[in-house]
Amino acid sequence: LFSRRRTASTMMSVQDPRAAPAVPSEPPRRVRSRVSMRPVPLGVVFVLASFLLVSLPCGGGISLGNARRGAEQDVVESLPGWAGPLPSRWFSGYISVTPDLPTLDTINSHYIYVEREAGPDHPPGPAPIMLWSNGGPGASSMFGLMTELGPFMLSDASLATDDFKKTGIPTLMRNPSALTRVADLLIISGPPPVGFSWCGPEGPKGDGLSCGNWTDERMTEVTFQALVGFFEKHPA
Repeated sequence: LFSRRRTASTMMSVQDPRAAPAVPSEPPRRVRSRVSMRPVPLGVVFVLASFLLVSLPCGGGISLGNARRGAEQDVVESLPGWAGPLPSRWFSGYISVTPDLPTLDTINSHYIYVEREAGPDHPPGPAPIMLWSNGGPGASSMFGLMTELGPFMLSDASLATDDFKKTGIPTLMRNPSALTRVADLLIISGPPPVGFSWCGPEGPKGDGLSCGNWTDERMTEVTFQALVGFFEKHPA
């Protein structure tokens, strides 16, 4: 199902888990960032992430209890800290996973999906999907998205702009070496409740043990279900 190359975190080329195995191909090369900006602390990333969740369309925010809505309802129309149009389409939402413990009634995995940017080297149309997962457990993949490989970067410079001084919102900087220049980018925050993923009955306010204990086997199953759910939301 995966063509994998190990990095400091995990980066995989993904195909639909429901499809027949693809012919093995050369693993995608890692695009090394050439942005010489020191990343800002993790807390700043989550400040921006919080703004992102409450600035989505469909009533002004994401519904933490609705993981079954369609992909078009997950579209991100704008991002705080960026005044212009986004370089490609963004999606942010939840994928419902079947609870695997008797103490749980809900597992919602948070995902962000960024489509490949248009450019002279690739025509419009379907693109390879790159799955990114930061190291952990306990590290949100949103950190890698916003400081390493996404279309935007947060750095010390984000806190030194006139816009930041006026609004208190870190300014997004374009990343010339973003993976989204060559592929679609999918991040899933796991295991729940890492990042904005969560489990019921405790809900989003649950602590770090609200989803139970994790093993490699359990993480594999929940991640697989999340991938299947992603392709059900994004079949094309």
